[in-house]
Amino acid sequence: MAVRKTRIGELDALRVVASIAVVAIHVLAAGYTARGDAGNAAPWVFNSYTFIWFATPAFAFLTGALVWNYRPITTLADYASFLRRRASVVLYPYLFWSAFYIIYQRYTPMELRPQLPLGEFIIDIGRLLVLGRASFHLYFLPIVIIFYVVAPLVSAAFRRQPFLTFLGLWGLGAFGTLILPRPTSPHLVSLYRVFELTMWLLPAAAAGGLYGAIRTRYSSVLRRVWPLLLFGGLFMRWYDRGPLHIDIVCIQRATETLYLAVTIIGLACLLELITRNRHRLARTAQTLGVGAFGVYIIHPIGIAVVSDAVDAAGAHSLWQSGPFTIAVTGLVVAVSYGVVLAARQVPALSWVFGMPARRTPQGAQ
Repeated sequence: MAVRKTRIGELDALRVVASIAVVAIHVLAAGYTARGDAGNAAPWVFNSYTFIWFATPAFAFLTGALVWNYRPITTLADYASFLRRRASVVLYPYLFWSAFYIIYQRYTPMELRPQLPLGEFIIDIGRLLVLGRASFHLYFLPIVIIFYVVAPLVSAAFRRQPFLTFLGLWGLGAFGTLILPRPTSPHLVSLYRVFELTMWLLPAAAAGGLYGAIRTRYSSVLRRVWPLLLFGGLFMRWYDRGPLHIDIVCIQRATETLYLAVTIIGLACLLELITRNRHRLARTAQTLGVGAFGVYIIHPIGIAVVSDAVDAAGAHSLWQSGPFTIAVTGLVVAVSYGVVLAARQVPALSWVFGMPARRTPQGAQ
């Protein structure tokens, strides 16, 4: 069975953009307390959150675009092979970094780290892994694993009816938590939390599935309408958060998830125009795209180092500065990429970041 061997330049580039946006959001969050209510209401803070809120959903979009459009999975052997490869890319790194952040003990919620009997401790660790709560940013990875598990059904649906499949998944994500409200039983809290997060990311993954299914067939149309999608989505997101401010829950869910979907599709189309026929740029995007997952995994460590240094120096006022926030974002991105791409050269380390090791061509010295 044929397997896609070519890279898709705009999706490599989107990985890079998404990784930078994730770092920027978390750098902004690092200064939240220091800025206070007035500082967090400043236009540069408010607008920054507004225009880069697509960060983590963009990774869900990539899952839909690539995994749900990867290849037909028609037998149990195909499915088992698919899951083994996905495990090496996400599951094993997720378990490793969950253990790291539990030991690191900076982000793991305090209530999940008490002195408990062994049996209760194991249950707490299991709950933590299911929820992705070893660190605040790992919640995304259990959801991605769920998207992998359902890949055979969803990918078959996208091949047959891409637009109807998108609408069905988008609608489920937008309204799923309204249709199935939070249960009253405390025993179902963790399970429902996973459901909530899955519903939050599902519209973006659905948009990715649609994009992957139609990007070749409708390429000429997408190249014409991308400004409307990208800038229209961004403007409506800003307008929705500010002047419009819809309070009706059903309408708010529908509009917010629609803005998100069209924004990321428009961004992917723009990146396709930028990388198309620019081979050097496409190669750079590929190199950085391979390391984007690793940057997502380790960037909180760099932010913690900067935050501790600012605290030690008593320089909390720096978080009020937009240029300082941009500089910290650039520094954390650069250092994280340096660590991740260096690890790619070492087979014993590359798996930790979900990357294939760089192989030396036979005969090379």
